[in-house]
Amino acid sequence: MALYYNLPVYKASYKLMTMLFASSSGFAREYKYTTGQELKNEGMSLIKNIYRANKAMDKIIHIGEARENLEMIRLFLRLMQDFGQLSLKKFVEINLAVEGVSKQLAAWEKYSQGKSMEKATPESSVATAQASARSKSNNPLASSEEFCPKSGHIARLHQKNRAINSAVILPLAGNRNTDGSFNNLGSNENSWSSSVSGGNAWNRNLNVGEARVNRNTNNQSNGFSVRCVKDLQSPVKLRPELASKFGTVSRGEQNGGNQQLLLDLFRAYFDTRKNKGKTANALAFESGYEEKLFKLYEEIVNREYEIGKSVCFIVDKPVKREIFAADFRDRIVHHLIFNYINPIFEKHFIKDSYSCRVGKGTSRGIKRVDHFIRSCSENYQKDCWILKLDIQGYFMAMDRNILYKKIERGLKAAKNAAFDVDLMLWLIRAVVFHDPTKNCRVKGNREDW
Repeated sequence: MALYYNLPVYKASYKLMTMLFASSSGFAREYKYTTGQELKNEGMSLIKNIYRANKAMDKIIHIGEARENLEMIRLFLRLMQDFGQLSLKKFVEINLAVEGVSKQLAAWEKYSQGKSMEKATPESSVATAQASARSKSNNPLASSEEFCPKSGHIARLHQKNRAINSAVILPLAGNRNTDGSFNNLGSNENSWSSSVSGGNAWNRNLNVGEARVNRNTNNQSNGFSVRCVKDLQSPVKLRPELASKFGTVSRGEQNGGNQQLLLDLFRAYFDTRKNKGKTANALAFESGYEEKLFKLYEEIVNREYEIGKSVCFIVDKPVKREIFAADFRDRIVHHLIFNYINPIFEKHFIKDSYSCRVGKGTSRGIKRVDHFIRSCSENYQKDCWILKLDIQGYFMAMDRNILYKKIERGLKAAKNAAFDVDLMLWLIRAVVFHDPTKNCRVKGNREDW
């Protein structure tokens, strides 16, 4: 049994508790000793339940209680944010920590349930090592020191008895060839050593059908497994001849490093909620909105976001027209895009454009029209003409390629953009070229159409 204070989930929970204590100290007096104290109590109970779960044979009960502590923390955090005791930035920061602990507890619970049902026993030494590796890699309690080589090289394999060092995880990951293709997944493991051999390098090979370790030389351009990387914030750098083909991936970004985007997504949610807070979709989303926003964030970052079902209906005033209303979740994305690109395009609009602009609106438009009428008619002393027109089916009939290219040119020409332009263009493209008629729910009488 690992010592509780070495568990990653304990460390994450302890960090969360310190954040709760620090944040509650800034609450107003009426909240500091009520809800603030409840927050601290739930944080301490969370730590206690993690300790009890680590000690107990049946961990499921205590893990469940720890997850209940997290839900209460979420509830109190939401309450304090709504009462203005937490800034949006601090609210997102703490919820990010809550989400991290929640995922670890869920993984621990799943692992514990699977452990109790485990019956199969591996037969060969290779299978034994692989089972041990899977067990450790799936165990959320295992710290990197338990299975990662501590030196700067791949851990040595026992040669005397040709058995695998059981302290090292060597999964059958297969390999990437020099042409970018993959093979041997689940049947072979190739791990680089630190020794070169001419233009090649030495590697160790494991085969699912053999109980021995092979030693070979291979082209250094092959993608083989290496030691565990502990610094997850450092970029994975490839050699120059491969960088152009495979690119450089920041593991910090892969692991939620774009915290500003997450903060902006929460801000977009609150912007969306201002005018739509009482609708059925808004109320449904508000239940557990923190987790839903984290999920939406991951979908956007991974470029897996898909637009949901719209609601189609007819309005008669001021003229009869067909409306496609986006789902509340998609409206959040619309606000996110607007908040990013509006400062860039706002300066390009003419002065007398009043729709959906800060400081403009219907009242300002009416006053401006009155000014023009008075000016043209010399304060109503002579006749003047007014042209009133509308473009029929404008939004559904516009050339979306032209629209997207204008947006693309504008964003790429913007200097020092405070967001990921490529990611935002991907998101804008998904919205601009989406056809709501393909996935909508019709509301009202079909005869209206």
